[in-house]
Amino acid sequence: MNTASPNTLGRALRRFFTDHLPRVRRASSHTIQSYRDAFVLLLRFVAAQRGAPVSELDLSHLGPQEVL
Repeated sequence: MNTASPNTLGRALRRFFTDHLPRVRRASSHTIQSYRDAFVLLLRFVAAQRGAPVSELDLSHLGPQEVL
């Protein structure tokens, strides 16, 4: 089992999904699920491009080249 503490990306995503979307944006559960699915695909893509597991990605790995 991996007991490593979450990195900056993990903490940011957790806050985004548990605080920002439901409380600030008042997003529906369906919207939150759609965002989650999109992030899963993006993170898998970036991890594959870098040849590293998703768990090793951090905010510094998500720039314009990966997102646009």
